[in-house]
Amino acid sequence: MWVWLCLSSLLLGLVALLWLRDAAKQQHLPPGPVGLPFLGYLPWIDSVAPYETFARLSHRYGRIYSLRLGNMLAIFVTDPQLVRQAFSRPVFSGRAPLYLTHGIMKGHGLICAEGDSWREHRRFVINVMKQLGMAGRQGASLMESRVMDRVLEFVDGLKSKVSSTSGVDLVPGLRHCIGNIINGVVFGRTYAADDPTWIWLQHLLDEGVKQVAVAGPINFLPVLRFLPRYRNIMSFIIDGQVATHRHYQEIIDDHERQLNQLADNQESSHGYTDVIEAYLIEMSRRRRANEAAGTFTITQLYHVLADMFGAGTDTALTTIKWIILYVILYPDVQTQIHEEIDRVVGEDGKRAGTLCYATDAQRMPWTEAVICEVQRIKTILPLGVPHGTLDIQCFNVCFKDCELAGYRIPKGAMVVPVWWAMNLDPTLWSDPLQFRPERFLVRASHGEWTLIKPDHFLPFQSGRRMCIGDELGKTIIFLFTVTLLQRFRLTFPPQFEDYQPVVAPDGKRTDEMPRPDYGFTLVPHPYPVALHPRSPPTTG
Repeated sequence: MWVWLCLSSLLLGLVALLWLRDAAKQQHLPPGPVGLPFLGYLPWIDSVAPYETFARLSHRYGRIYSLRLGNMLAIFVTDPQLVRQAFSRPVFSGRAPLYLTHGIMKGHGLICAEGDSWREHRRFVINVMKQLGMAGRQGASLMESRVMDRVLEFVDGLKSKVSSTSGVDLVPGLRHCIGNIINGVVFGRTYAADDPTWIWLQHLLDEGVKQVAVAGPINFLPVLRFLPRYRNIMSFIIDGQVATHRHYQEIIDDHERQLNQLADNQESSHGYTDVIEAYLIEMSRRRRANEAAGTFTITQLYHVLADMFGAGTDTALTTIKWIILYVILYPDVQTQIHEEIDRVVGEDGKRAGTLCYATDAQRMPWTEAVICEVQRIKTILPLGVPHGTLDIQCFNVCFKDCELAGYRIPKGAMVVPVWWAMNLDPTLWSDPLQFRPERFLVRASHGEWTLIKPDHFLPFQSGRRMCIGDELGKTIIFLFTVTLLQRFRLTFPPQFEDYQPVVAPDGKRTDEMPRPDYGFTLVPHPYPVALHPRSPPTTG
């Protein structure tokens, strides 16, 4: 009996020591809810709209709070100033070691990479994007021309659909044309709308986003991948990755054959026309200079291509879907855009009947304000891509503790900005649930509107990992939106009632709409559009 008492006392003492050790570790962490062993707070997170769960928790625990997702400590931030402060520091520029990004993608690409690989490839892609049209008048004109070709292809393709009484689904045409802009920049090729390979790639992207969303818990509990519910999802993701990499290799082989035919001219840094060509030239340059290949490998190229194609297509397309929806829901807003387009494009009769240009955005504050308000009220990326805490040294990456807002952020913690909460925060935005583009406008001394973007408005993320292709994205969104509305007045077809305005007794309006789909981005429920032609521009 005495032996059992001694053993019990020893066991209780050990448990107490472990509890005290864990309690000590929790000291000075941001506040937050207590979860379950091994599961953390996962059972209480809304699987359809997790961003809503994290926004509600911020109301209770404040602008920075902590919880566990499985065994991983996560720090959630809903204060724009704290987000800027955190993500401007190298210690927060790592990527959290999630299973889907590190277990499958092995930390390759742009979105998942960190350390030397991330720095090298971010710098490389920025330089390539500048060369392809993101800097300088000549380059910008080249990129705008690429975009405008696809914009005109899209709106011209709508002419035959004007008479449809049941409305038109604009998404297939938008996806095709926006996708081909990215295809041209990244792969140096475009596809016909009925090309089987292109149809397959689009399907793979759409389904991949949905499946990754469903597979989210695997990031924190990798053992779930062996359960029947997740096994098929994992097979789809892995098989899709293998198939797309095989397709990328075929395109790379074509580029290599072309470069071999032009070998005498490939030392010029001004000769490439797409990302693959630039990447192969850089790999060749390193070989000729007897430099180490470093992180520039074919495997890394596969993932860079996938990241650029997926992110470049999905975010712009989703934003335009929401813009079209809101200008239909608010016909007065649409009318003001029409008036601004007519006024700016036809100013003094000099450009009457011509096309809009990206530079017109500076003289179209109302249209720009509408775009900003859509990006605010329907945050396309409700949750930022999780960051890890690390210390970047000269030769390797080592994790370390740090501090944010007076709280201790332990090494290895995942830091997640909740953009959804920030964009609907009543302390930052008056009547945040109201769609009011004028919140981004002020009257100038001469009486005209001027666009104002407050510091807490961050549609393209923030910090060292902010979106590389934001300028291209802005150009795509603006030109597609303006040209579509220059050609057409948009409404819902008769009898379509999925989206309805709701006016409260105080006169404030909210919009009743189906819950958006959430994968990587927040996507509106499908809706048809009735097209009513306006006076078309001429290009002669």
